[in-house]
Amino acid sequence: MFSKAEWITLIDKLARLTQDEKIEWDAVGLEHVSVSVGRITYNLRTQDADGTDPFILTVFRGAGDEALEIGTLTSNIAANSEQEPEGRLRDLWPLALRSSLGGPSLVKDIFDDLDALDSDEF
Repeated sequence: MFSKAEWITLIDKLARLTQDEKIEWDAVGLEHVSVSVGRITYNLRTQDADGTDPFILTVFRGAGDEALEIGTLTSNIAANSEQEPEGRLRDLWPLALRSSLGGPSLVKDIFDDLDALDSDEF
């Protein structure tokens, strides 16, 4: 359903909004994350359940039994170019996975805890 340019725009927007913490992905497992924005759900997963390429982005309208798949894109190991939407999925995956695991707030908590130990005088 999506053109090449539309896929690129969509992936770039999802990546930017994820980096800006405006959307938060949910872990479905360590190899599958999902986020819903309005009536659209985005599922991103690894094809082989190994955390590496190839990745699959599926876009659904609606939820549950009423969900309608409106587009699927699978990354291609050979698509190294940033001009190809399949190559850009590799950049989205670590951002979405980090978000699903608590990302920046988790890292902040880790460093706060370590800083508290580091500042204690014995």
